[in-house]
Amino acid sequence: MFPHFLFLCSTALLTHASLLPRADPPFQSIPTTPTTPDNHYNTGTHLFQAQPPDKTGISVPSVYGPRSVDIPFALLNKGRLKLFTAGQLNTPAGITDKWAPGVDDFANQSACGIPDNAFEPSKVAIHPYWLKYAPAGLGLGRYCMQDVCISVWNDSGDGEGAGDDVELKVTDICSTDPSDPSHCATPSDIKIDRIKADLLYSNVKNVSREQRQALNAGAEYPGTIYWFFSKCWDDGLPQPVYNTTKNWFANPPLPNSSAWSKATIVQQYKNNQANYPKHGLPRYKNGAYTAGQHRQQSIFDISSDWKKGDPEPKWSPVAGGKGFGKPTGDCD
Repeated sequence: MFPHFLFLCSTALLTHASLLPRADPPFQSIPTTPTTPDNHYNTGTHLFQAQPPDKTGISVPSVYGPRSVDIPFALLNKGRLKLFTAGQLNTPAGITDKWAPGVDDFANQSACGIPDNAFEPSKVAIHPYWLKYAPAGLGLGRYCMQDVCISVWNDSGDGEGAGDDVELKVTDICSTDPSDPSHCATPSDIKIDRIKADLLYSNVKNVSREQRQALNAGAEYPGTIYWFFSKCWDDGLPQPVYNTTKNWFANPPLPNSSAWSKATIVQQYKNNQANYPKHGLPRYKNGAYTAGQHRQQSIFDISSDWKKGDPEPKWSPVAGGKGFGKPTGDCD
């Protein structure tokens, strides 16, 4: 494990040039306090606009490219799908979920300091276990960067087909408190917006009444999912109304390219396999975009590296964030 993985608080986000391998590019800049005032994040035009066309052969800022070691892109998990229960989005009490220009956009709506509607409804909260993989002491900040997404696949892909999928942007840490009905019990669990969950299962023919009720109002979908860390594209990019340079999470802009995303996570997977053992991190198989038996054989055995009751990495929100996880960092 990196010696500097122990320093996961947001105050460690200011500069890490001395810790980065010489050949690696710098990371996207993550602020410790908001850089955009509340309710000034969007341009006021219509939400839910289509993303720019998916392109190939494009130039992508180096801050989003592969590096010698990074978080476990392409590591395949089989877990449970938890659902935000306080309304459709992860909003504090008293704040409506309805979007309007210049209304209800607050940094404290997520641990990453990203307002709910910026990626609405394509947001996901992860178990704090994954913070230990963040290089250069970045902790949560690494997962808040524009290139870190999760590709989620439903449980209808055990045969020849891969099933249906959605792309989600990491913006939050999931609660691990068992008293929370929607807590993430293991690192293989994720929490997402129920609108996106409904989309994930919209083409599945055999959704039971119990599963449909869970999608409508439950805290957890009663079924398994498959997911892996991916490089963001399409729905993992900010809504165009929020994709402006004044917003740190959209700067520099990340073009929409599935080809770049897939090629980059494959390269990062290879780099990680070469360098993870040097830092006490487990090797894993490339489970991205798999189906059938290959998918089953590629699932990461989380029990080999995590046990219930293991100490969780300390973390603090960034960019004025708060979220609904339970921060354990002791530096502000």
